[in-house]
Amino acid sequence: MHSTLTALIDITDNWYLNIDSGLMNAILFIDLKKAFDTIDHEILLSKLELYGFRDVSVNLFRDYLTDRTQVTVINNVNSETSRIRCGMPQGSILGPLLFLLYINDLPNCDLLSDVRMYADDTNLTFASDDSEELFSSLTHDLSNLKQWLDSNRLSLNVLKTKCLFAGTRYKISSLPSEPYIYLDGHLIERVNSYKCLGVQVDQTLSWEAHICKVASKIAKVLAALRRLRPICPQGTLVTIYKSLILPHFDYCSAVWGCLGNGLSQKLEKLQNRAARIITGSGWDVRSTQILRVL
Repeated sequence: MHSTLTALIDITDNWYLNIDSGLMNAILFIDLKKAFDTIDHEILLSKLELYGFRDVSVNLFRDYLTDRTQVTVINNVNSETSRIRCGMPQGSILGPLLFLLYINDLPNCDLLSDVRMYADDTNLTFASDDSEELFSSLTHDLSNLKQWLDSNRLSLNVLKTKCLFAGTRYKISSLPSEPYIYLDGHLIERVNSYKCLGVQVDQTLSWEAHICKVASKIAKVLAALRRLRPICPQGTLVTIYKSLILPHFDYCSAVWGCLGNGLSQKLEKLQNRAARIITGSGWDVRSTQILRVL
């Protein structure tokens, strides 16, 4: 995937197709503990060999990853130098790419679910019209995923791994509260909404939860914008709008943009309010006249 937008379009399109087929989506949002910091160098290098990297390239990556050290400084006192035996170099360009190569074979661990991965964000989706099959399949896949992670020296963050069921309102209402999904005695929390790649996904894919989050963030900026209006020129206010407000309207709008009238009006009112604050216009001025400023 080239961006979070294309990744989200691919993910949600799969969910919509399942719902249109009369199925319910059982979705596991996977969270890994310190994913980039726990990459095993030898496992990574062996995978590069399996992917067809030549010895010269593998040795180059070996030199890049190994013989690194770290020191902790507290109150100008240095700790002893320790050798780094795992993980990607912090802030490196190669780090994310090598991590993708490291987890590239995750879908091959005998999963029943459809797997979608973007960087270190991974979700599993199993679709069915049988609630018992949904629970049993997720339990099966979670167990197999745990085995794959253990063999690759990665750890599942059970507390941050969430389960969400997405479907029609009728399907959601008919879903039993039990059985629960456990892993090693830990309950996987079932949620009504989850932030996936920056967009809040809810059970019916109505995007109401996302719009509420966006509206709350925009309202806070508008309050600050109103206080700045007496002391800032209009051009500065427009720049603030384009920097701090417009991105909330634009981010992945191709995914959630098909809203009902109520949710659309909620965003329109916020945009109109921003235009009135920036232009200093009263409520007697038509919004179409002042929106051109933005």
